[in-house]
Amino acid sequence: MAEFAASLDQRHLRLLRCWRDRGRGRYVAPSESTFRRVLGSVDAALFDAAVAAWVRQHERLAALAVDGKTLKACRDAGGRQRTLVSAVAHGSGAPVAQVPVPAGTNETATARDLLDLLPPVDGAMISFDAATPTPRPPAKW
Repeated sequence: MAEFAASLDQRHLRLLRCWRDRGRGRYVAPSESTFRRVLGSVDAALFDAAVAAWVRQHERLAALAVDGKTLKACRDAGGRQRTLVSAVAHGSGAPVAQVPVPAGTNETATARDLLDLLPPVDGAMISFDAATPTPRPPAKW
């Protein structure tokens, strides 16, 4: 993100309300440490919900892929690697929902919980990878 911000021209930095160095008369892109500090203070669950809501409003969900991923260099409070199960739109790869896999469980059980978070997906194709067998449909279907 910092690399992208550094590539923006002065007009874009102004529109994004970046800091203006009065001595040089130029807008300055946020640094990597600024992005880390700001993003580290964001509530991950609220951010996920906001992104998913935006995707659902702007994309027709004809097909979804459900998959689990272990995050590189990301550990929970107990020191265990963090794993997420996500539903993404086929084609764009836009995230529709994701949930962490709790300790002592697996992707399959968590995929069932994930399906309960999805908006109505009548007529949509949903695919699962080999490590995430097709779970039972949620009660609302």
